[in-house]
Amino acid sequence: MRDVLADCVDGIESVIRHLQEPKDTVLAIEPLLRCLVTKPDWLQEKYRRTIGSKAYAQYLLYRPANHAFSIVSFVWNPGQGSPIHDHCTWGVFRTDWSCARASW
Repeated sequence: MRDVLADCVDGIESVIRHLQEPKDTVLAIEPLLRCLVTKPDWLQEKYRRTIGSKAYAQYLLYRPANHAFSIVSFVWNPGQGSPIHDHCTWGVFRTDWSCARASW
């Protein structure tokens, strides 16, 4: 059986090859990412681990040779958080809200 992450990567690479506008790219990638993260156990356990000495762990799951995009897992320790901020780039984000709580 093919890896669901690999299927998502193939879809994202196709979108990036064919679309130029960031808004269009984000809108096309969002359903691909949603499909990925709604699959049970799509993310290997080793990429779900916290690092006790840091506020969060960051795991690079995929980045093509041309660095056109990356798929990253962030795992926050209980009680940690981050203020809303901007990285001055486009992105598609997905949060596992079953484990997270937002404070505005």
